[in-house]
Amino acid sequence: MASENELSVPKTLAVINELGLRVSQADLASATGASLFDVQRRLNEIAARTGAVLEVSEAGQITYCFKPGFQNAYVLSGYAAVVQDSLFALGQAAFFLLRISFGVMLVLSILIVILFFVVIIVAALFNDNSGGGDLSLGDGWFDISPIGDAFNWNYTINHDRRIEKYGVPAKHTRLKEQVKKGNFLLECFSFLFGDGDPNYNLEERRWDYIAQTIKANNYLVVQEQLAPYLDPELNPEAGVLKVLQRFNGSPEVTESGNIVYVFESLRGAHLNKQPEKLEPFLEERKLEFSAYPASSLFFVFMLALINFAGSWWLFRHVATIHLLHDFVYLIDFLLAYGILFLLLPACRLLVNAVINGGIEMRNQWRLSQAEELHPPKLELKKKLEEAKWLAGTMVKAPQNKLTYTTSKDLLEQLTERFDKQEEP
Repeated sequence: MASENELSVPKTLAVINELGLRVSQADLASATGASLFDVQRRLNEIAARTGAVLEVSEAGQITYCFKPGFQNAYVLSGYAAVVQDSLFALGQAAFFLLRISFGVMLVLSILIVILFFVVIIVAALFNDNSGGGDLSLGDGWFDISPIGDAFNWNYTINHDRRIEKYGVPAKHTRLKEQVKKGNFLLECFSFLFGDGDPNYNLEERRWDYIAQTIKANNYLVVQEQLAPYLDPELNPEAGVLKVLQRFNGSPEVTESGNIVYVFESLRGAHLNKQPEKLEPFLEERKLEFSAYPASSLFFVFMLALINFAGSWWLFRHVATIHLLHDFVYLIDFLLAYGILFLLLPACRLLVNAVINGGIEMRNQWRLSQAEELHPPKLELKKKLEEAKWLAGTMVKAPQNKLTYTTSKDLLEQLTERFDKQEEP
């Protein structure tokens, strides 16, 4: 709450207008009795939001010049700022509301189904007591036998990770370690759509590992050393071409006819400041059904199952129960939503199984390529030894040798360089 002595915006706007749209800090302070600090702060705020200009006299006095109608410009700028802040806040809240909306709809759908059952039971009791009427429920109104065979889906989630099997530590934090347990609405979103791609940084990791491998082998490698970080190809050398293109490498043929790859352009280059730990092979992370614990998702699944069972029963008896005739479209929607809530995760399970099959195949291939290096067979061993010897014979370029620095005088640096050249 503003104090009594603080200069208000309406009062400032009025005084500026009274002074002919040209005002200095001293003018405003004299007219309002406010301190120079408050005047400067308020003038700068209004000038920035209304596009005012500053004029400096020969005596050094600064005058704020405002355009006609600057009051309206100030008000509009305030509205624009409020709208901008509101849109930003809405943008942040929109995705969160989207995520929880599916859980809200599930709960609402179940409540509607339960309400229908309560109304039907009450109507049945009333019908028995009064006899006859438009509320008759029809014959066989509680026959639920047709829905018994509609559910034959075994819900299981395998949380075993190939990373643990291979002995490679996980490098990403799983969502279930970040979220609070019992967040039902977010669990519904995860049950339907999962939690994103665990391999979002796969290419970044791939090139980081390859660059570290090249550097560790003195910038000369063979195809077998790069294979654990590449993808299976019909032609084993095809994947290396991408590495050559990215790091400007060149293939060379040794005296024994082996192909080696030289990456002189990487010599002296700075890699990532904090590179990831070099792993024996590039590990793709499998898609999980959800990062939430299975116990939490089981509760979501049971509610979805109850919702589907109730909406399916209403759909089956909408023609025989007169009370439901006016709610045909609502019941159709409830059933469609109930089916979607079970069908979408089921399809995602199948899709994940197919994708994980490809991930498993590529991981197994990379693992086999890594195992061939430890220990290498006789032929590969000779190839690696030849590449190592060849890398040792290559002339190494100077490592970031300084030729000039602004911390010393140029004449002094030239003298030092001349003295070094004269040394035997």
